[in-house]
Amino acid sequence: LSRAELDARYGSDPWLHNILLSAWEYVAGVPVVESLPWNLTFGITTTCNARCPSCTVPLRRTREAARSPEADDIPHLDTLLRHVRYLILTGGEPTIHPRFGQILEKIRALADPRMYATMITHGGRLDRFRDALAAANINLTVSLNAATAATHHKLMRLGPGAFDRIVESIRHARSVGRIVDLSLFVARENIAEIPAFIALAEELDVHGIYFRTLIPGDYYISLFAQDRDIETLVPWAHPDFARLQADAVAAISQAKVKIYGDPSQWGLKLQSATLPEGATREAYIAAVRDDPPLAFTKGDPLPAGSDGDAWRRPVDNPYNRLAPFACSYPWYALKVLDTSRKLIPCGFLQHIQGHEDVSLAGADDFRTLWNSPAMVHLRRSLTDGPLLPECVTCPYQMGGEGQCQTDHAKVKTWPQRDLLARQGQTQPVAAIQPPPSTRPELSGA
Repeated sequence: LSRAELDARYGSDPWLHNILLSAWEYVAGVPVVESLPWNLTFGITTTCNARCPSCTVPLRRTREAARSPEADDIPHLDTLLRHVRYLILTGGEPTIHPRFGQILEKIRALADPRMYATMITHGGRLDRFRDALAAANINLTVSLNAATAATHHKLMRLGPGAFDRIVESIRHARSVGRIVDLSLFVARENIAEIPAFIALAEELDVHGIYFRTLIPGDYYISLFAQDRDIETLVPWAHPDFARLQADAVAAISQAKVKIYGDPSQWGLKLQSATLPEGATREAYIAAVRDDPPLAFTKGDPLPAGSDGDAWRRPVDNPYNRLAPFACSYPWYALKVLDTSRKLIPCGFLQHIQGHEDVSLAGADDFRTLWNSPAMVHLRRSLTDGPLLPECVTCPYQMGGEGQCQTDHAKVKTWPQRDLLARQGQTQPVAAIQPPPSTRPELSGA
C-alpha cells in the first residue's frame, strides 16, 4: 500500500488514518514522522499506598495526593487524547488522585469512542469507583502479584483483607463486561505461586497475564540498605529457583489464558543494588523522594564536552542484539509519568543517549517534540544501529516484537534462546540507569 493509496482510502477518518500512517512509517523506516502517537501511558499521580519491594514509588509516601497534577496542566494532553487508540492510566495508584473522577470525564469528552483504555492499579480502591470506571469505559490491569492473601500482604502491604477485596472487584468487573488483565512481578517471594496464580486467573476469566521481569540495572540502590539485600527480592536468589522456574514453565505450557513473559529471563542476574564508586545511597533515596521539576528541554544533542552521559557505566549486551531491531514503540507510543512532563518513549528508556530529555513543555508545537533530534536518533538506532543500551537489555523484547507473548508450544523448547548464538561476540554497552539527580519513576510495572 503506497502512501498515496493510504491517504485516499482512509483520509476521511483522521483518527484511523493516523494509526495506519504510523504503521506505514514504521515499516518504511521513516525516522521523521507525520503521524502522532496513538499509544499513551499517562501517570496521573506519583502517590501510592502500596509498598511493593520492587518499586521506588513508596518512598514518596510522605507526599500528599492533593499535589497530583490537574489534567488541564499537562501540555499537549488534549492533542494526544484526540488521537489515542490505546490509553493506559497509571501512577502511583491512579485512584488516589483526588480528582480522579474529573480526569475520567476529560478522557470521555475528548477521546474517540473507539479508543481502548485500561488502568494499571493495585485494585484496592476499585470498589469506590465502579460507576465512574464503567461510564468512561475503562478496563483494568490489576497488579495482583500473588495467588494468596498472605503473600499479597507481604509484598504489597495493603492490609490482610485487601487480597479478597481485590479479587471480588475483579469478579465484578468481569460480570459487567470489563476486560481484565493480571500482572505479577516475578520475585523470590512469589515465584512458587505462579501455577496457582494461573489457576486463579483462569477461574476469574481474565483476558491475560503479564509475568513481569524485574527492571534490569542498578535501579534498586535506593531500595536496599546493602548490596546483598537485593537477594531478598530477585527470583534467581531463591535456593530452589531451578525447580520453581520449571514448575512455572510447565504451568504456562498448560494454561488456557493468554500469558506474556519470558521465564528464561528470570534467572539472568541483571539487577543490582551496588553503589557506583563515590556515590551514596542517601543521594539516591533523596532523589527518588523529590518530585522532579518541570523540564523545558526539547531533545537537542548534548553539547560537546557535556557530562550528561557521564553516569553511564559499561555493561555487556546480554542478548547479543544488533540492528535492525523490531521495535515500533518510538513510532507510536509515549509515556508521561511524573511532574517533569518528560516524554518517555519506553518504560525502560528514560534518557536517550547523547541527547537532552524531551519535555512536553519544551515547545508549543507537539510535532517539534515528537520529531526532536532525540526521537529521530532513537528511531534511526533501531533501524540502522547501533542500538541504545536500554534496547539491548530490554526484557520485553526477546528478538523483536511478536516474541513477547509466551507461545505455549515454544515454552518447552525455548527456540528464542537461539538468538543468543545468532550473532557474534558479546558487545559492551553503557549502563542503563541515570544518576540520582534524574532518577526515573518506573511505576505501573
